[in-house]
Amino acid sequence: MQRFRLCLVIVALGYLSGCAPTRSSQPTTSSADVAAFSRLYGVVRYFYPGDAVQGLAWNQFVVQGVARVRDAHDSNALAAGLRTLFDPVTKGIVILPMNASFPASRPLASGQAQVYWQRIGYAQGVNGAALYQAKRVGRPGVFVKKIPEPGISIDRQRDESAHLLQEETKLFDAKPPAEPFVEFPLGAGLKARVPIVLTDDDAKATPAQQQAAMALSANPSSFNDNPLTLDERLADMVVAWNVYRNFYPYWQEVGVDWDAQLEPLLASIDGAATRERQRNSLRHLVSLVRDGHGAVYDSHLTIGHIAVQVEPIDDGLVVTASANPLASIGDRIVSVDGVDLKVWAAKELTQVSGSPQYQRWQLAHAIGGGPVGTSISLGLERDGSRHDVTFAYEKQASQPEPPRPEAISELKDGIWYLDITRASEQAFNSHMDQLSHARVVVVDLRGYPKGKIGLTLLQHLVAQPEHTQWMHLPKYDSPFDKPIGYIDSGWGLAPVAPRITGKIIVLTNGSAISYAESVLGYLNDLHLATIVGAPSAGTNGDIQMFTTPSGYNVVFTGLRVTRHDGVAPYHLRGVTPDVAVSPGLEDIRAGRDVVLEKALQVAN
Repeated sequence: MQRFRLCLVIVALGYLSGCAPTRSSQPTTSSADVAAFSRLYGVVRYFYPGDAVQGLAWNQFVVQGVARVRDAHDSNALAAGLRTLFDPVTKGIVILPMNASFPASRPLASGQAQVYWQRIGYAQGVNGAALYQAKRVGRPGVFVKKIPEPGISIDRQRDESAHLLQEETKLFDAKPPAEPFVEFPLGAGLKARVPIVLTDDDAKATPAQQQAAMALSANPSSFNDNPLTLDERLADMVVAWNVYRNFYPYWQEVGVDWDAQLEPLLASIDGAATRERQRNSLRHLVSLVRDGHGAVYDSHLTIGHIAVQVEPIDDGLVVTASANPLASIGDRIVSVDGVDLKVWAAKELTQVSGSPQYQRWQLAHAIGGGPVGTSISLGLERDGSRHDVTFAYEKQASQPEPPRPEAISELKDGIWYLDITRASEQAFNSHMDQLSHARVVVVDLRGYPKGKIGLTLLQHLVAQPEHTQWMHLPKYDSPFDKPIGYIDSGWGLAPVAPRITGKIIVLTNGSAISYAESVLGYLNDLHLATIVGAPSAGTNGDIQMFTTPSGYNVVFTGLRVTRHDGVAPYHLRGVTPDVAVSPGLEDIRAGRDVVLEKALQVAN
């Protein structure tokens, strides 16, 4: 009784005591527990600037973190688990119940260098082989100064002039973040404060932190499990969700509440599973961001193709070219692996990303490509009868093309055809005299341009130098995809003689993506051509890639592209043709190219 009265007095006086009542906990679900870990991990992984976590085996850490928290079952146990994971290698992270108040923050000590992250797009640390960079101000790093080469995606460019950046060097001119920390809800009744600016002393790793970091990186997983464990599958989701959360440049166009997607995505992972099933789970995550570049590749598999070209025609999928006698041009696909096409397509659409017009092409790609050593069975409708055939995916399978004119050829007197998806730049240059004197040049851009020919063509079309800035690299110093500005650029085209002065008519459709849309953007926004066909894919910007703990490579768009005014959105919209026309099933079966036919009508 005497001890009870003493406790009452202490509590009444507001002092903290071991006998004071603890804050009430609340029950949590496994998905909420892992989601809380995910939100904290992403901020620490990309924006906590302390030395101890640099070089940490992050994918392994995520697997361990998921295993530590997913069975917490209440907010107190979850908070304790999170502290156990992060406190040994960080300093200053505060985890509290949502209804508690954060303690007053301690001002940064004056007279010391400040350490914080600057990031240009997504980069895994300092990247010596890409335009995308990540460096801690206040710490040295390796940097490659690069200037984007027109017409070639940035990720393909390499420059060996790497040099050491000193501690005071910045990637871009900006002051440190105004607030040295970020506060955000974790879910499951918790919130967190994480430092994103540290003094030089606070950023230094203590011996205990160094030892803890080494322990976290010991005994790395081989990632060869099949089936994958529950922890590995959840860790894949945590890593993928965070890359998109912090670095995907198109959230404002996509209009998805990404934070609200986290727990349902985690809840969909219900146990151990095969690598194929896990890939489909990741493909579903990628489908939600609506990114035509979005794809998931299993590093354990080699992808092959069938010697058949399939395209979306009308409301279905049709064979438009074939090097296999089992399939003929005009065959309509009615089933896939014994499943009715509409049922198969409805399921597949939950796993392919991009605009509606490009998703249709993604369905065709899903049939055309698959793991080497596997096969696909298709039900084909031809002349009113059904044919069930099986095709093996082969690494060296020939890739047939729909029947079209020679890549560079004169169709009629003064009307030339130029297919920049098939013609080489050398062939283009050798025909320059004819093209520059042509009355009409029909440019086929139904697909991806070959080499630099798209850029070269534009140089022969522009009448004067142009300086439009339609590519925008985001600059970050804090989490949650909040760029503090952009590095703006374009191709800076200058005229090249001889100039092609005839009427330009461009053919396109939903298969025109990325570099093809860069060319289309110039043709459309600079009013260089009349465009005939169907809307392009609506996906442009340099691609980036990250690897999940289980060894899946996930591709996404890392560079923001607008129209040439630098403002109007391009993503999901693409280029809308001036003259809309698409082939139908009967056109394919009759061997007619109605898009080219329409272009010739426009020419006349």
